[in-house]
Amino acid sequence: MIQQRIPFITPEMYRDLPDQTTEILNRLITEVNDNQTQLTEITNTLIVLRQMIAEMPQPTPPAPSGGWAQVLNFDVDNMGTTPEMCLQNTRLGFGIMQGFYTSARADMTAQAANGTLHFEVPPSNIAVPIYYNNAHPGGHVCAWDHGRIYSDGVEYPSINAVDSGYAGWGELCDNTRVVSPAN
Repeated sequence: MIQQRIPFITPEMYRDLPDQTTEILNRLITEVNDNQTQLTEITNTLIVLRQMIAEMPQPTPPAPSGGWAQVLNFDVDNMGTTPEMCLQNTRLGFGIMQGFYTSARADMTAQAANGTLHFEVPPSNIAVPIYYNNAHPGGHVCAWDHGRIYSDGVEYPSINAVDSGYAGWGELCDNTRVVSPAN
């Protein structure tokens, strides 16, 4: 929000007004300016609070009673290996050619908001993206393929060997469904 201050009225500006009127108008202008400052502070605080709420982990949705059905298979041979492009690399492993989000963190945050992010270790019978809430501004995502973990085309022995801050796994990868509840 851009704050526009109202300038004070000076006696030179309105010589015909008595000094008392100028003083009253300047007090009113001061109050308006103070209120604008308070409104800007309140708006900025609300923006920060909205961001904090968006980043809060949501409760894990319950696993479907019938387990999970693979919608898109993962192929490590198709996984990208471009440094700093983990979301694209993982997406390509699932055969998803077009991207939707600009970062792994944006993808993870969207899944947390729509209830498709799960916070436990993924089941061993599916392939899904797994997310890390690390210090990198874009976060990190890699693939869990039936218990094997791949990050940028490299296999890792465990979830924690890839990066710190494991945040969960998603039913979607870059806004495209890779597993569905089995019925």
